Amino acid sequence: MSVPKIVTWLQERTALTVLPEKVLSAIAPCLEERTTGANQTLIKAQTQPRGLYILQWGQAESQDATNTSSKVSLLPGSIINLQSFILDQPTRETVITHSECRFWFIKSDTMREFIGQYPEITQVFSQQLAEELASVSSQLNFEPERAYILRPYLVTKARRGIVGRSRYAVRLRQQIKQASDHRESVVIFGEPGLGKDNAATLIHFGSSYRREPIIKVDCSTLQASGAE
Repeated sequence: MSVPKIVTWLQERTALTVLPEKVLSAIAPCLEERTTGANQTLIKAQTQPRGLYILQWGQAESQDATNTSSKVSLLPGSIINLQSFILDQPTRETVITHSECRFWFIKSDTMREFIGQYPEITQVFSQQLAEELASVSSQLNFEPERAYILRPYLVTKARRGIVGRSRYAVRLRQQIKQASDHRESVVIFGEPGLGKDNAATLIHFGSSYRREPIIKVDCSTLQASGAE
């Protein structure tokens, strides 16, 4: 891909669009294409960044070292390790590929040279980091209020597991495990009294989101909107 096409791609697909074109034109020739197979650990948290990665295509996921239950799917155009370079800190996230992925890659020494040569990079992204920090602070202030509001609806544990050796019990346990592992949307239906809410609780506490709250709401008590 030619330098002008790479610059256009960076402007259209990534957060680097906020940088002047002269900076992107300087960065583009230094980008190397790298392909990584599925289920590979691209980056380990709390290590020195080997370089800056920009996802071209494929599926990958990042996990914050400070919150192991928090996982974020990375989309094409995602920039990895930029914050570590800006703040001169170790990596914050572990990044794992879920499919074959192709990245643009800039070596760490080259990236540090760009940051020193073009102060616009630090200025622009320091402002973005400040905005993100303000957003996180606002969210933290909201958490106590949210916890108080949700307290009557919180489910703290499952009432019971699925017991028995019947085909129904075995299949239900398998389905609950599958739903917990893949964390996909599921519909649980059946006659009243079958324990549908308990099955939902088992799915939640068996998943990687077990540390996140789960609430139970009786939909029959909700008021429908009168708007037509």
